Amino acid sequence: MNEILNKLLHDYNIGNRQLRNHFVMAPVPSGMVENKIIQNSIVDFYDSRSKDPSLVIIGAINVDSDTATNHAKIPYIRSNQDIQTWLMVNQKIHNNGAVSLAEIWHSGSSRAFSDYSDTYITPTKRHFGHNDHEMDIAYIQKIIDKFVLAGQKAKLSGFDGVDIHAAHGSFLHDFFFRDTNQRSDKYGYDTGTTIINEIVDRIKNEVGDDFIVGIRISNYRMYDLKSHLRSTEQELSDFLNTFSNRIDIFDVSNLHWRDTATENSKILFSKFVKHVTGKPVITVGQIGFGNNFYQDLPIILKKISDDPNQSLLDMQHEKSHFNNSNYLYQDYLNESFDMVAVGRPLLVNPHWISELEGNSDK
Repeated sequence: MNEILNKLLHDYNIGNRQLRNHFVMAPVPSGMVENKIIQNSIVDFYDSRSKDPSLVIIGAINVDSDTATNHAKIPYIRSNQDIQTWLMVNQKIHNNGAVSLAEIWHSGSSRAFSDYSDTYITPTKRHFGHNDHEMDIAYIQKIIDKFVLAGQKAKLSGFDGVDIHAAHGSFLHDFFFRDTNQRSDKYGYDTGTTIINEIVDRIKNEVGDDFIVGIRISNYRMYDLKSHLRSTEQELSDFLNTFSNRIDIFDVSNLHWRDTATENSKILFSKFVKHVTGKPVITVGQIGFGNNFYQDLPIILKKISDDPNQSLLDMQHEKSHFNNSNYLYQDYLNESFDMVAVGRPLLVNPHWISELEGNSDK
C-alpha cells in the first residue's frame, strides 16, 4: 500500500489550482437539511472532513426546480440563506487548504424510486411504463437555465467550481440512453451531450474559465446496475468525443473502480475516458471499503447529524486501507486515473486518509 500512497500524496494541478495530493472526498449525503433549510452543523461536518483530501466535492445539490430532488434531506443552492451557509462551509474548506466543487443535479428518472415517484421527468416521456407527453424544448432550456444559475450561485457561495451530475439515472444522464431519450430534435439520443455542452459553455461564459467545471458520469443507473453508456468501445469513444472541450475534469463513478468501459471491454472505464478525452479523471467506487455500507447509511447520517465532528469508528469495521492496493498502484502507473475519491470511509471517519499510512492492506 505504501507505494500507491506515496504517489497519491504528491501534489497535483487542475487548471491553475494546485492540489496538495490526489485524494478527493466524493459527494456523499450529510443529511443536514430540515424543511429545505441547510443546517449550520454542515459547516463543522466539512471542516473536519477537508483536512486531508485536496478536493472536496459536495453533493448532490439540487438545482432550483420543483422536480429536482428525490429526497427531503438533499440541499439546494438557490436562496440567500443557502449561499451564506455554503460560504461558511467553503471558508472552512479553504482554510484547511482544500478546493471545493458543488455537485449540481436534477434527479430525473431516479426520482421514480423515491417518495416523489408521481412527479419525475425524462427527456422523452415518463419512463417505467408511464406514457406522458414529451417535454418541449422550452422546458429543457428552462432546466438548462437552472443549471447555469446553480453554477453562478456556486461561484457566489465560494465554491471553486461545479461537478455537473450526469450519472446514476439523473436527468442529464437520461439524455445518454435510448430508452429515456427518443427525441428527434437536437437534444436526441444521437446528440445526447448537446445539453451538457450548452450548460458547460454557458457556465464558463458567465463565471469565467478559471471556475472549474467537471462532470460526473457513470455507466450504471441506480435502477439498472448493468447498463452501459454504449455497446462498443468505438461507440463509447464517439460519444465521449461529443463532450465540450471546456470540461476541466471527468468524475468517473463506478460501482467498483475496476469496472470496464463496456460490457465486453477489458479497459477500465476511467482509463478509457482519460485516453479519449485527454482530461484529468477522478475514479471512485469501493476504493476504501469492501462493501458499500448502503444498509448502514441512515444510521451513519443520524449519528453524524448529532455530532458532525465525530469519527464513527464503530461503523468502520476495519482499519483504513485500500482494497486491492496492488491493482490500484498498477492502474495508477498505467495512467488509468489521476485522482481517487472516497465517500463512505470519510463519512464514517474524517481521519481515514491520514490513518492509511502504516495500516496493513487486506
